[in-house]
Amino acid sequence: MSQFQVRKDDFLTQRLVPLGADATDSPLALGQIRLAVDSFSFTANNITYAAAGDMLGYWQFFTRLWVKTVLAGASSLSGALQTSSTLAVIR
Repeated sequence: MSQFQVRKDDFLTQRLVPLGADATDSPLALGQIRLAVDSFSFTANNITYAAAGDMLGYWQFFTRLWVKTVLAGASSLSGALQTSSTLAVIR
């Protein structure tokens, strides 16, 4: 699993940072689910905040040069630990 990050001083520069095996192989706690990302995209909102981040005060919430970004996406259930025999999956 990887994390998508952008440079807040140059949002056209991005990177994928591999996360440790713990993130994908760790046991789930009761009530948790694990999702596999099938696809993702940027929205106009992502670009607006990146381009006007200093003017809007958005970047003040991030103290590091490389920041995670929120993306719109679709995913599949890849694991679940439930407390009952019923698990609702919305497709």
